[in-house]
Amino acid sequence: MLLAGVGLTGCSSGPKVSELGAELQQEGKAQLTAAADFNGADGVQPTITEDASKDVSCGDGKVKRVFAGSFLFRPNPDIDQTFDFAFTALRGRLDQNRYDLTTRPDADDTARREAVFAGQDRYKVTLRFVFTGGAEPAFALQGETACLDR
Repeated sequence: MLLAGVGLTGCSSGPKVSELGAELQQEGKAQLTAAADFNGADGVQPTITEDASKDVSCGDGKVKRVFAGSFLFRPNPDIDQTFDFAFTALRGRLDQNRYDLTTRPDADDTARREAVFAGQDRYKVTLRFVFTGGAEPAFALQGETACLDR
């Protein structure tokens, strides 16, 4: 699902924020689409609200890229089961050689669960997945690159 080595070869100073932004955009879309296909309500398409195409200031002259999107879960009276299936599927889709699980979701919380995966070494991308319950259970993805020079 990822472009192998996008922006990660040839330069010892590391990837540029635009290269990481392109990787984040591709990974974000792929994860959101796959999750919606697996867990989404019938006919639901994910909504992308930030597409990682613009520099966002971090201060001190550095910038990052941000990706955000969400969709509604398929109705299921057992939201705990929905969250468990969504996390298991997500874990299976993410490349474990590229991302480490840094925050595991609270298995006892049926209102909100959050899982965070951080890019290993030079990938410098963090993906935060949030599952929310309630009247309209939802899956959200928030991703960002590290703050880097332009």
